[in-house]
Amino acid sequence: MVEARKFRKLVEKVKEMGIIPLASTFVIAVHVLQVMISYRLDKRIKAWYLVYKIFAEKGLIKKGSCLVYAFLCGEEVFLERFVKSYEENAPRLLELYKKELAISEKVCRK
Repeated sequence: MVEARKFRKLVEKVKEMGIIPLASTFVIAVHVLQVMISYRLDKRIKAWYLVYKIFAEKGLIKKGSCLVYAFLCGEEVFLERFVKSYEENAPRLLELYKKELAISEKVCRK
């Protein structure tokens, strides 16, 4: 019973992130969220997903190609591999990432 409640909460959080339930990335996002909560990285998920989504929309990466890796790597690796290395293609990405992270941190504190 407790596990079902936890799963429903995970599903709701992923929906709040704006991931469409019918998309294959939804299932991956639910799994990743569950793993990340155990690592206490919940507040970063939305910011990291924003970066991933921008890359996918710009065609810089294939949708679903490295979503799990992107979410499971540490923040320094994530910033180097997914934000700083694409500064030419997405110049405002670091700014957007920091803004989204700040918003997520405020929400997690409540």
